[in-house]
Amino acid sequence: KPSEKRIKNVTGFRDFLEDRRAAVEKEKKIAEMKRIKEQKEEAAKAYEAKKGEMMAEAQETWNNASLMVKKVMGILETVIYRGPYGDEFDALGRGYLAGVLEQYIEAEEEIVLYMLAFPFKSASTAKTASPYPDLAEVAALQTLGKLLTELNAAYEPGARYVLISDGVTFSDIYGIRDDMMLGYLLSIQEMCYKIHPKLECRSMYDVFPEQVVEGVKDGDKTWYWDEKQIRDEIFDVYQPSQEWVMMQREIDGGFKAKGMDFQKFLYEDADPAAFANNNQRNNHAKRNAMRMLQRDEALRIFTMGALPNGIRVSIRPRSQAGPTYCINMIGQTQREMGKKFAEVVDLTTPWHNVLIRIDENEEDSERTDLLPTDKRFYMRNQFVSCFKGAKPIVEDGRVQAYSIPAASLEGEDPTKDYKTDEEFTIHTLPEIPTEEVARLNRIKAVKNAERFGWDPDITAALKNVGDKILNKEVTREMVNFGAGNDNLLLS
Repeated sequence: KPSEKRIKNVTGFRDFLEDRRAAVEKEKKIAEMKRIKEQKEEAAKAYEAKKGEMMAEAQETWNNASLMVKKVMGILETVIYRGPYGDEFDALGRGYLAGVLEQYIEAEEEIVLYMLAFPFKSASTAKTASPYPDLAEVAALQTLGKLLTELNAAYEPGARYVLISDGVTFSDIYGIRDDMMLGYLLSIQEMCYKIHPKLECRSMYDVFPEQVVEGVKDGDKTWYWDEKQIRDEIFDVYQPSQEWVMMQREIDGGFKAKGMDFQKFLYEDADPAAFANNNQRNNHAKRNAMRMLQRDEALRIFTMGALPNGIRVSIRPRSQAGPTYCINMIGQTQREMGKKFAEVVDLTTPWHNVLIRIDENEEDSERTDLLPTDKRFYMRNQFVSCFKGAKPIVEDGRVQAYSIPAASLEGEDPTKDYKTDEEFTIHTLPEIPTEEVARLNRIKAVKNAERFGWDPDITAALKNVGDKILNKEVTREMVNFGAGNDNLLLS
């Protein structure tokens, strides 16, 4: 019929126009990527031309640093991770950090270090012994507590280490229940308080404390902000588009590598039973890695705005040129074991592993605690059974870590040709608590700062950024994504 033919022609023309618009838009994006890539290449060339000058300036800063700066630096260097290749700390990083420390020391101010970390325990039974914090977290926090003890003894105004849990930021992408993430946060806060008075653990709940604790009035009703509401408010301002992420992956190798790491973790932590095959599981991880990159950039810029004068430390390897520095949270034994065993990495985190305590005799293996003098390292849960004499350290009815005899770590690598028929899945979880219990736990996460006597200036700084979002003092148009790069060489 003529009328049907006209409709078909019109529909076909619309599809043609839509395809053409999409092609034009794609061409624009490709051209924009090319332009940004060229700018980055020009910046890299300019850096190379200036590198010698920057190295000379860094060396001069270090040579002219005060005795106190060098004393503090000596303590910090006990935890700063030195990578096997691409390490720029000697050439650039030490000098840059010395300049930052000099400003603190001249002003006689407390040194503030902060780190985005301790989100939640991996749900994978291949990685962790349970979904709860255990001696793996204690080991990392002991390292930070020791660092603070030494810094505060050496420098009178002292030093403070602020952990900012990124659990709220990423829990939904990983499929971690809010109550499990929140329980993990509350446990880490308690651990921090017991280990050192200046070791704090904050979170995204601290950004909107009034909305979490007192709630928002809506007529006769009061509604309290939850994790989704907090994410929505922050990401509405600070989260870049997927197009930006795609462009950044093309021009920044480090950014791309971070995305690949995210994809790997998302694949490992996913429940295998939720997918028909590994290809589906990998595609799911790949899509969510893009979302992780968006949120990671949002969180990076957000926290830089909250603590602009703080020294940012990280769990990710980097050039160490500054202004962000990667640290080893568990000590030298991790690197030693990483060289020795194929399935042990020399830089990793407590929430993706179990703790291995190396014991010299049977008497030591019976202990359930972790002494500062104990040799320890992290390893995936699935590889523990490779070692003879491995024994679980159990407390409160849960495996907290494993004791492995020192003698079992000698000789050939039992993890090298590791194979197993065991099917790893995700941990069994308790019943979901009521919303009222969840609300009270969110309030507790905020009020713990006052309860533990943590710095009110940090409390105010985090709330201040939240207030700026709510008052429209900072908008998406004002955010310069990629600016203030956490690698000095790319800034």
